[in-house]
Amino acid sequence: MSGIRIEILEGSQKGKRFLFSGSKEVIIGRSKNADIQLSSSDGSISRSHCKLVMTANQCVLSDLQSKNGTLVNGRKISKQVLNPMDIIKIGDVLLRFTHEEAGTTPVLCRLCGVEIVKLVSYDGDKTDAGDALCEECQTNEVETSEKIDFAPEDKSGKPARKTFLCSRCSTDVSDCANSDGMANFFPLAVYICKDCTNRIEDKSQHFDYENHYATIGELGRGGMGVVYKAVQRSTGRVCAIKKLHPSTLDDPRRLKLFEREMAVQSEATHPNLVAITDKGTFGTTYYFVTEFMAGGDVLNLMKNSASKTLSVKNACAIAVQILKGLNALHSRGFIHRDIKPSNILLSCPNQDESPLAKICDYGLAKSFENVGDSFFDITRTHGGFAGSLMYMSPELIKNYKYSKPPVDVYAAAVTLYFMLTGKYTVDVPDEIKNMPITGESKSQRHPLDIVLEEKPIPILKRRVDIPPVLATVIDKAVTKDIKVSYQSANTLCLLIDNIMEREGWR
Repeated sequence: MSGIRIEILEGSQKGKRFLFSGSKEVIIGRSKNADIQLSSSDGSISRSHCKLVMTANQCVLSDLQSKNGTLVNGRKISKQVLNPMDIIKIGDVLLRFTHEEAGTTPVLCRLCGVEIVKLVSYDGDKTDAGDALCEECQTNEVETSEKIDFAPEDKSGKPARKTFLCSRCSTDVSDCANSDGMANFFPLAVYICKDCTNRIEDKSQHFDYENHYATIGELGRGGMGVVYKAVQRSTGRVCAIKKLHPSTLDDPRRLKLFEREMAVQSEATHPNLVAITDKGTFGTTYYFVTEFMAGGDVLNLMKNSASKTLSVKNACAIAVQILKGLNALHSRGFIHRDIKPSNILLSCPNQDESPLAKICDYGLAKSFENVGDSFFDITRTHGGFAGSLMYMSPELIKNYKYSKPPVDVYAAAVTLYFMLTGKYTVDVPDEIKNMPITGESKSQRHPLDIVLEEKPIPILKRRVDIPPVLATVIDKAVTKDIKVSYQSANTLCLLIDNIMEREGWR
């Protein structure tokens, strides 16, 4: 399907046409953030009334628990595949759906929606229509392209630590710790000697892996698989093994996410990205091995805090590290698409020790230079509203396939906001915090409506001891207007880093 055309047949905007192409989400309603904004004064239309999900071969219309429902050809629907010439009724507005022939859809700026007559990139070369920016938006992006010089990695191969001790009995394990030449890359790694490993090995969870690893505990499990704490026998280094659940092999989407996570972690390396050290199969089992982060994730650090928040100093220190990791990821052509506190791992579980922070969980990561999944595919796979949706920018929700680095920058900023306040940028009723994205609730606003419609609450209204200059930066970073927010991880990282230096936090 080359594209679609939505034409208003009846209503105050009669005669207006909307053209869309490619795979994307189209929100229809009276909200100013809707892709098709209908009359803002028509109370019979919900703010986020319904959505169209465009894929390569079909277009699906779904009602978003609207107050008065969505009708197709006179029948009330929950979800329906549309056919050419179908008539959609939303409140008192009638719309007609048709297919658009290839070559007739205008090229629009992906940020502001202005039609672009001449399609060029920054350097004058031709660019892809899905990535197009108008002159004004190109200028704005160039102005925010400041770079931060990151310290080069030490590739000498010499271990930074001279002595390596077993974390359980203090036996010197230096002879084997750097036997693979990788000790310098994991300066905060935990080591366990052979005798202690043999005593604590969980034989019931033994997967052999050619006898390279000894499983010593379970770290977590989910729909896709299980993560185990293990010891690499040759070095004594503690690691994490992510094993794909056998049932996932029958689900192409979940298998694709697992393979993507392995690929991205293998290609993108940086001190603030969790590193993959091994991968393979054992029988029909897919697995990969990553470095072990002893401090758990940011969400658990917050839960164990008396205030359920982090200090301003430590929250900023973690945010800077997240942004440095994102800079590395973006420079290699990837976006993460799922930055949130539970996907930030720490070297130690104590705020007072200024832990090293690393980004993990690359299941949703995708090359932003290539086409990707639709938001519909991802929410169908992962299902829950829970935390993830609150860290998604409107652009990521409405244009998942062609989302770019700014969506990660936004998520990192919301993560900083959450670390400082223990709250999301908007108020969310408890009744819908665990509501599935595709769930139905006539008594509550749809989660998508809240994310797309509600303005962020200024952070100083949540917490008063934040320096005003930092509050200004955060409020700008979490705005839902992509033309106003920060476009690169480098820019936001530099601003926060400068504030930390000014406040004497470094």
